[in-house]
Amino acid sequence: MSLGDIQGAAERGLTVRSAALSVLLYDYSLTLADEIELFWLQEKPWTLATCLFLWSRYCGLIVIISGFTVALSGSSSNDVRQKWLLFESFLGTLNTWAVQLILQLRLYALHGSSRRIAWFCGVLFFSQVLLMTGIVIHGCYILIVPKPVVGTLVHGLTFCVIRNPSTYSWAYWTLVASFEAFVLVLTLRRGYQYCYQRGSPMLTNISPTLLRDSVTYTLIIGLVYLLNIVLSFTSDSNLDIGGVVGFTLPGLMNGRMMLNVRRVFETHRQIPSSPSQISFSNTLQVEDTEENVEPIALSLRYLWL
Repeated sequence: MSLGDIQGAAERGLTVRSAALSVLLYDYSLTLADEIELFWLQEKPWTLATCLFLWSRYCGLIVIISGFTVALSGSSSNDVRQKWLLFESFLGTLNTWAVQLILQLRLYALHGSSRRIAWFCGVLFFSQVLLMTGIVIHGCYILIVPKPVVGTLVHGLTFCVIRNPSTYSWAYWTLVASFEAFVLVLTLRRGYQYCYQRGSPMLTNISPTLLRDSVTYTLIIGLVYLLNIVLSFTSDSNLDIGGVVGFTLPGLMNGRMMLNVRRVFETHRQIPSSPSQISFSNTLQVEDTEENVEPIALSLRYLWL
């Protein structure tokens, strides 16, 4: 990469990171009240769902803010730049896995706690984790041994650019996108079965709404990963853009999805005018008895609350 390419990549990276941080902070300001109400004030706040929610919600903020911290420090040390990129790659990968675990739990619930679905998803997920781990280790080796990281000043800030990134970056995002496509297909299959057995999905009960949200969010996240695959083949200078979007937007989408699920089953305290309520009707009510809860919703209740 020439000096002009390096500066251009850093400029685009700064723009995307600034936009991502603005979106995350704005979403955080809208949903903070919901987070406190639906997670922290519950009788049992520390559950698997809560841990996954907090990780996917705050990991993106940590990654973006840490990048700006390194830039504001003005350090031109190769050691600092390498450690920051390794840190970002490590956290980003963990966040991707957290997002996938959340989608698996939701898929498991939508299929009525099917053990077959759980085993099938689990085997595919851990196989993907092993392959992704190998790719990440290979990428870390490239960052440490050949030391392809360079720094450049953009508006007085020091930003890092990888001159010759791993040619396997496309494989990393292909694995992630493939698993996302698998989840989407099973979600669509469940939605088709529900429509065929129960009629129109626009009925005023919670199951069609949850199915609709599952399809919508999974599709959006899948498109983000598909974008990263395309960027991997276009130019090395676009990899930073794909990484920032791929590590932050899916976490934001999953946070919204989990808040929606919690809100459906909040029977004691309603939040009628929550700014983060983008899917569910304000008049939606759920009776606090198991016989009045749809089978799909009952599975979600035990998984998420």
